[in-house]
Amino acid sequence: MPRKQLPEFPSPTTRQLRELWRKYPEDTAVQRACMEIERMRQVFLEIESFRVVVERCWRQETRGQLVALEKMRVLIAGERSRLGISSADVPPAPDYAGNRYP
Repeated sequence: MPRKQLPEFPSPTTRQLRELWRKYPEDTAVQRACMEIERMRQVFLEIESFRVVVERCWRQETRGQLVALEKMRVLIAGERSRLGISSADVPPAPDYAGNRYP
């Protein structure tokens, strides 16, 4: 059975999350939801920084594009846009990210 797609909706801003946090100080479910949203945003940025490294390594090795990487780039760019995150906000991947295992 295919999963139902979520309808389009505006993502809550950091300011709105803070307002919810303050409005419901005793509601741990609200606080956990706010923290989870913020955590996912941070993880999302880290994933994007590593995707950039993988794409760079792939292009150096093959001099071509990989369809899966391009699809990831498009999905991540769409989500970044929805969240109001510019590409300048994506931190660089750690120096070790492009290293190979021996």
